[in-house]
Amino acid sequence: MKSPVSEPPHSKLAEKAVLSLMMRDEETRRRALLEGIGEDHFYCLQSVYLAVTTLSRSGATIDAISLTEELRSSGDLEGVGGESAVVEMWEMNENPRGWKQWVRALANARIERIKEDGLRWAADAKTPEAALEALRTTQEEMRQALAGPNRSKTAQEVAILVDQELHRLYNAGAIPGIPTGMGDLDQLTGGMKYAQLWVIAAETSRGKSVLMYQLGCSAIANQKRVAIFSAEMTVEEVGIRLISHRGKIMMDHLSSPKSAGKGHMNRMQTQLKLLAEEPFSLDDTPRMSLSYLYAECQRLAEIHGGLDLVIVDYLQILDVEVKRTENRQDAVSKLSSGLKQLAKLLRCPVVTGSQLNDNGQLRESRAIGQDADVLLAIGADGIRIQKNRNGKRDETLHYRLVGEIQTFAPFDPKERTAEQEAADEAAEREKAKKRSSGRDRQHRN
Repeated sequence: MKSPVSEPPHSKLAEKAVLSLMMRDEETRRRALLEGIGEDHFYCLQSVYLAVTTLSRSGATIDAISLTEELRSSGDLEGVGGESAVVEMWEMNENPRGWKQWVRALANARIERIKEDGLRWAADAKTPEAALEALRTTQEEMRQALAGPNRSKTAQEVAILVDQELHRLYNAGAIPGIPTGMGDLDQLTGGMKYAQLWVIAAETSRGKSVLMYQLGCSAIANQKRVAIFSAEMTVEEVGIRLISHRGKIMMDHLSSPKSAGKGHMNRMQTQLKLLAEEPFSLDDTPRMSLSYLYAECQRLAEIHGGLDLVIVDYLQILDVEVKRTENRQDAVSKLSSGLKQLAKLLRCPVVTGSQLNDNGQLRESRAIGQDADVLLAIGADGIRIQKNRNGKRDETLHYRLVGEIQTFAPFDPKERTAEQEAADEAAEREKAKKRSSGRDRQHRN
């Protein structure tokens, strides 16, 4: 015999009392909004809360009849007990003095539901890392629920913070953020500013990692503390790329040192000595998760008194635990949102990469573009600034990937190299071949 499944924590009486007051009084509805009461506070009667707020936003009269019709049109009337249940709530006529007590009961029940859901999520996880991610997410949801909505700053506090920020920007000069090493990009973005999320998007093998590490090298050259997390490559592979970019050393020589001459070997050793003294760390932990990133970044920040830049290579390859009701798009959305929140938490820029699909769109989630403050897309004609929060966008900067030395170098679009011309000719031949094939099919038909 199966044991009965217990319902999640809730207080139906408190839900009825709060909704009864919200139905009858506009001021109470405003109070609920100010106190952060939302649909997640209701378990049994969530659809009634949504009906009340929908009618309120539309300016319609709220009474038992309009609520009944709204619930009937949404298909939720029978689920809440029918018309008689709506009339019962309308006629409860509860004393407003009990408001705080009922709201507290709703909040406590909501926190308990978050806790139970999180523990089940962690228990169902297939790996310790996934369980840790589930617990971290649950902890953050509980922290926000406990803190409530009272996080707003007074006008005086806002003025003080804005004044401090203006002084900081003034003293920072023309480029308030960390220089990217690309003058035109710095002029348009102001450099990599604190609390920003930068996303570098490209199709496979277009140079996402190269550009990320190039930005990192620019920060390192400016004596900024940089934390690099590579979920794709090993420490050795990333280190070789950094040396190639910084020393302009051919990747062929680094991949096969025995074939390199003495002069090249000396340059490698010089770059290794310089690299060993730079203010950065590099982590290639397998199956890296958001929880791990948060914990390691906070550990590094405590050791060094803060971080200036975090690089995560790259977004879609990070490990994330999702609930049974979530899909891959939800998972990627969690990752991009998590990296944006990490930037705010550390008060430093976070740079990551994202795959583009064959249509040039961000793969798997629009949330990546929404969370990003700066979105750079690598294409055949250069680096396009697709998004630049509070700045100029839709500009194409003419930089070309020079894979031999792991660098994006400027080029004149009017000057076509033999390699580019050959690639264009091959592309035209392929197009002509497809057109010819299409005409042949039409002729046969």
